[in-house]
Amino acid sequence: MEIKVQRLSLWMINTVFLLLPINNHQTNTIKLIFEM
Repeated sequence: MEIKVQRLSLWMINTVFLLLPINNHQTNTIKLIFEM
C-alpha cells in the first residue's frame, strides 16, 4: 500500500507541475524521477 500511495503522490505532483509553466530542465527532472 505504501508504494501505491507514494506513486499516487508523485503522480499528483507531476500533474501540478504540468499545469504550471515549466521549463525543459524541470520537465526532464520529473521524467528522471518517474523512471527511477
